[in-house]
Amino acid sequence: MTRMGIGKMLKRWGFSYTRPTYMLKRANGKKQEAFQKELAMIKKRVRQVSLFI
Repeated sequence: MTRMGIGKMLKRWGFSYTRPTYMLKRANGKKQEAFQKELAMIKKRVRQVSLFI
């Protein structure tokens, strides 16, 4: 599929293709890593709870 074809398909489905416009120059790597670890723990908890339901 071409990029144009995918764009048209997304439009038909009510979505649109967008590209990121910028990257943070002063992003804090430690905070990002902590967030990713916390997110992984939350996902594990959700999976465990859904197994019991």
